[in-house]
Amino acid sequence: MRVARGLGLAALVASGLLSGGCPDTAVIETPLGNIQLEIEVNPPATDRFEIATLQLTAMRFVPADPATAAAAQGKSFGFTDRPVSLDLNTASTITVASVSLPPGTYKFTELALVEFHLEDRTVPLPPSSVCIDQVRALSDQFSEREAPQNVKQTLTPPLVVLLESGPVSVTRDGLQTFRVKVNGQAFIDVVKRHFTGCRTTGTCTANLTRSAPCLNLFLPNTNTVDRALMQQEMASEVFSITPAP
Repeated sequence: MRVARGLGLAALVASGLLSGGCPDTAVIETPLGNIQLEIEVNPPATDRFEIATLQLTAMRFVPADPATAAAAQGKSFGFTDRPVSLDLNTASTITVASVSLPPGTYKFTELALVEFHLEDRTVPLPPSSVCIDQVRALSDQFSEREAPQNVKQTLTPPLVVLLESGPVSVTRDGLQTFRVKVNGQAFIDVVKRHFTGCRTTGTCTANLTRSAPCLNLFLPNTNTVDRALMQQEMASEVFSITPAP
């Protein structure tokens, strides 16, 4: 897939690309290079969840040198607008997209978490005095929707993780690669850390073979301090970004 977001005419033109003074004025395009994004799940999760999926989007990068930034008129670029689904239980590397760009230096800046789903299909769940271990599914779409009792969601809009790379140089007809590494187990650890409590009354029955406590809260929208902390932990513990080897 090859996409470019926010790239105006000025960014597609080198210097003096518009000839003037003649009726047959021609536009000469700059020779382009390419930059692509890879996502690597490594290490994979080792938790109790047989299903552990995560969707990412809004994977953005910006010019890193003044000349390229001026040509782009302050705009940023995205690899794809479609969510990219990851299996956190499996070590893997996927190529998300490739973008054609004028030569220059660029740096990766951020990505956004759209949805995750963690599910333990063990029947029945082993007894535990820890509330979160009695919940079969942890899930969040990071948007408003109606959810089953044992699936809590309150994050909206998507959780943006700032993830700045060092600069990479894109040359004419060349190819550079950003690689985002995702620590599968660290992601689950952060999610579980931010589920903040259980109901003191009532039980969950959806998708359960027996009654079990319900989780009560997962990052309420009003709790901006907790949300900011989760963003920081995702950036420092779960995600990392480097040029691919």
